[in-house]
Amino acid sequence: HKLLRSPEQGADTAVWLATSSAVAGATGGFYFDRRELPCEFRDRAHEERLWSICQHHTAATQLA
Repeated sequence: HKLLRSPEQGADTAVWLATSSAVAGATGGFYFDRRELPCEFRDRAHEERLWSICQHHTAATQLA
């Protein structure tokens, strides 16, 4: 995967998803370079780990 992209390249898949009839009605997918890829957080254990990571990184910004 190419990591460094121009703004146009970075926006390409999002614009394609919003405008293409090829993916009309598709929801909940993870797309990269106009291809749907499996998401590693699609099971309960991984979802809980992701939630824990998000909580850890946002805890310092939460209001008491």
